[in-house]
Amino acid sequence: MQPLVSVNRIRGALALLALWSLVPAPSALADGFDMKDGRFQGPVTVLVLNDAQVEALAKAPALKLTKEQSATLASAAGAGPSEVYVYTTIGGAEIQDCTCGAYNVAMRFSDRQIEVPHQYVVSDEEAARRKAEAEEE
Repeated sequence: MQPLVSVNRIRGALALLALWSLVPAPSALADGFDMKDGRFQGPVTVLVLNDAQVEALAKAPALKLTKEQSATLASAAGAGPSEVYVYTTIGGAEIQDCTCGAYNVAMRFSDRQIEVPHQYVVSDEEAARRKAEAEEE
């Protein structure tokens, strides 16, 4: 009586399965913000929000910075954007987002404070270029 499947086919299938198990899941390849206890790790600038900014963040995560805040970032991080995108960890929220192409991001860690990680700070011109590039894709 002939076997239904040859031994070589079984070996080949097992080898393929072993190789496939070495391929990481796409989520394992994604990077994320380097955070600990809801705060960015590495150099950051903490900015205090005014009443209008607190009110604006209640409606949308894009935050217009004051001229003084932009100047502070320019001095500390090398670029002074006019706007940042604000995540929040208030109430224990966790940020599970890929940092691929991230720029001008901030973390709101209290009602009136955000921190801006220096590694993601770019000029308005660079932000516009990246936005246009992403829209082309």
